[in-house]
Amino acid sequence: MEFNVNIDNYPVATGTLVENTVLPANGYGVVKVKTLLDTSVLPKVWAEHIKRGEESDVSVVIYLKANVLNKEFRIKVADIEKKIKTNIIEQINSMLELKT
Repeated sequence: MEFNVNIDNYPVATGTLVENTVLPANGYGVVKVKTLLDTSVLPKVWAEHIKRGEESDVSVVIYLKANVLNKEFRIKVADIEKKIKTNIIEQINSMLELKT
């Protein structure tokens, strides 16, 4: 399994399984993943989030990797999209008003 995380079309993170896992047919399992976060893109993501009124589009694409007859296949199994909305600036302004 591999996955990619994008926020407002910026590639923010990628991930892979820590160890190979076999899932039974019609079953499920718990797996450990390693996630690599690209912190260099976070200032751009934050600026875009503020510019868009503290609203961002987050997408996670999950791929299944399989080896069949020594040939590796990568198959998209999920494409999840969500909107996130925050209210951080207003919260900061409220805290600053309390101090004055």
